[in-house]
Amino acid sequence: CGLSTTTVPIYVAELAPSDLRGTLVSLEILFIVLGQTVAGALNALLASLNLSYWRLSMGLAAFPAICLGLIFYFLLPESPRWLIAKRGNIQAATHALKMTRQNDIENELQCIIQDAQSRQKDMPLSCALWFGPDSSAGLRRSMALGIAIMMLQQLAAINTIMYYSTIILIRVGFSEMSA
Repeated sequence: CGLSTTTVPIYVAELAPSDLRGTLVSLEILFIVLGQTVAGALNALLASLNLSYWRLSMGLAAFPAICLGLIFYFLLPESPRWLIAKRGNIQAATHALKMTRQNDIENELQCIIQDAQSRQKDMPLSCALWFGPDSSAGLRRSMALGIAIMMLQQLAAINTIMYYSTIILIRVGFSEMSA
């Protein structure tokens, strides 16, 4: 779960047109939450029908993962940005853009090439970039905000609460069937 929640938004952001990036990444997060909600409702339904076999629950959860992971994985194009930045393969990047776009491929390809060239000039990243005399306050503020959000997520223990939610609900008085 951790790897997919990191790589999928990056892949979607790299592949999506610039005007849709934020929307598509947000939808990916929304679908994760909806999937967890549907899984909980389905498990509650199975429990109410006395069909709470763990094998059935696991099988139902594994089915979309297997379909998406094993079948569709091979149909996904590589990111045009990655193809240009890491391999320098403009032809493959053009093909990947044609698979995901209807128009304006050449303009976006030129933007990706220029971005990759400017990033190569600015490398390597170092502590001086973040904290040196030439670093911007906005960059430091963004970095501090990102670190604070990650720390808050860990300190709030939402992952622990999600993992142990059934046990917590049972201990506060819900029946085993309701939890």
